[in-house]
Formats: sequence, structure tokens, C-alpha cells
Amino acid sequence: FKQPESSHLGDCTICCLPLSLDGKKYVVMECCYKLICNGCHCANQIRELEGKLQHKCPFCRHPSLATEEVRFLMNVKRAEANDPAAIFQMGVKCLKEGDYDGAFQYWTKAAGL
Repeated sequence: FKQPESSHLGDCTICCLPLSLDGKKYVVMECCYKLICNGCHCANQIRELEGKLQHKCPFCRHPSLATEEVRFLMNVKRAEANDPAAIFQMGVKCLKEGDYDGAFQYWTKAAGL
């Protein structure tokens, strides 16, 4: 068994293995913005399916957010409280919408915190 090389992303918050640079090999949890490797995410999904449990974040145990609007409002609330991860995600949203100046401003603010 070979562990992946360490990266700037850090480690999985559940199993503490270094996260891969490949964005398809980890999940960003929307409730707490923790990065969780696909192995831990998959293990959590299997546990929930077998136990017929409600879907929850494996790190903070917060129930999954129902709609995109609720997710956005929660992100705005966290950004107003100067949470760097939430501000970074606001920049990502601006980038996807084509607002490059707004994205740069959010990312600059997040980097300064």
C-alpha cells in the first residue's frame, strides 16, 4: 500500500491520508467545507444505506442541505462572518458565472484572512 504524496490541500479530515491533487478523488462537504477523500465519503454512504440513515456529513454530522438556494444562503451567511472557505466558494461561484473581477476580489479577501 502506497500513500499519495502530500499536497497543498492537506489531509482527509477523517482518515488523515494526504489528499490527491486530482479533484475527482476528494469531496468538499458543503456544510463545513472540509475536504474528505472518496474512500471515506463512500464508506459513509455505505453506512447510511445499510443502516437506512439520513444523509449527513461524515465530519460534522450536519444533515445535507436540501436545495441549492439553501446552500447559497448558508454560504452567504458564513461569508458575512468572514469564513475564508465560504468566501473562497463565493469566488468560485462568481467564476462559474463569468464574473472574473468579483471572483478575484473574493479570493483576495479570503487569502487575506
